[in-house]
Amino acid sequence: MLNQMVKMIRELRCGDVFEGCSYVEQGSDIRKLMQNFMAHLREAHHVASLTPELRIQAMVAVRQARPNVD
Repeated sequence: MLNQMVKMIRELRCGDVFEGCSYVEQGSDIRKLMQNFMAHLREAHHVASLTPELRIQAMVAVRQARPNVD
């Protein structure tokens, strides 16, 4: 039990950035989480250019989802 490592699972809900969207991205690697979320924005919302403001808005929307024990 003591050797188990707890990973923080982060969650990003697109509805916090684009009202009405139900897409949710989860993961323990913040870089991968943001990469997947930005791909969703391009595909689902036809966002051609990811502005610094949009990136900041997405980062602010990231929250802790639940602990994951390996």
